[in-house]
Amino acid sequence: MNAPKYTFFEKVNNWLKQSITIRLFTIGILILLLLIPVTMVESLIREREFRQQEAITEVSSKWGEQQTITGLVLTIPYKTYEKVYEKEGSDKFRLVETIKYAHFLPEELNINGDISPEVRYRGIYEVIVYNSKINLSGFFSAPSFEEWKIDKAHVIWDEATI
Repeated sequence: MNAPKYTFFEKVNNWLKQSITIRLFTIGILILLLLIPVTMVESLIREREFRQQEAITEVSSKWGEQQTITGLVLTIPYKTYEKVYEKEGSDKFRLVETIKYAHFLPEELNINGDISPEVRYRGIYEVIVYNSKINLSGFFSAPSFEEWKIDKAHVIWDEATI
């Protein structure tokens, strides 16, 4: 019996079907080809994250950004006088008037408020902003300048601010 004779193409075809090296090489090429869509999806995710951060920044900047609530401070200006000598060691001097400010905190301070979140939309993105209604109340005791040795006549009560 004669062994069947295979043509060159049949031999190559048999070798390709049974070769582990060719199978591994084919799998490697398929993996590399499938990395292309994965990279494209990752790029799209990064771009969407960037756009979402831009939307949050834009809406926040128009809404008012970060807010800080502080208590009331009573500010009262007062005059001080300082001797400025004409020459060093000289007895001649002139008085220079300077206005300084004294700050007083309230004896009691109450801060009450309601904060309500609101959703704003910018394109496909949701941005949460906050709306609040705040009520500040308290009282100040009569400020005393005696501790600071400031004459009452030098206090400018008309220009006091809260």
